[in-house]
Amino acid sequence: MSAPFDARRDAQLVFRQSRQAVIIVGTDAPRWTILDVNDAYLAVTHRRREDLLGRGLFEAFPESAGTTHEHGSHHIGASLDAARAGRRDVPALSGKASKSPRPSRSSRRRCVTAR
Repeated sequence: MSAPFDARRDAQLVFRQSRQAVIIVGTDAPRWTILDVNDAYLAVTHRRREDLLGRGLFEAFPESAGTTHEHGSHHIGASLDAARAGRRDVPALSGKASKSPRPSRSSRRRCVTAR
């Protein structure tokens, strides 16, 4: 017999076991407190969960010296602001430089926010 459906438990299970690297941040701009990360995120960032949870996003991941304006914290903050405002499709955030000022449709990701 299987356990009864529990949306919260099932969502947590999907989040934890996803192969996609996922970070959940609070809506406390400009701090963007890190609320949770899944194991895939820890694997690609080579960080430990206890070193990230509760810290501000830009405190945990400060900009490197060679970061350009369009790929730095300003760009990331603007993308998070757009998601918080309810936009469902925001530019993908990547550490890779883009030659295009706008990401292609295929490089965009769906962003879900909790209110």
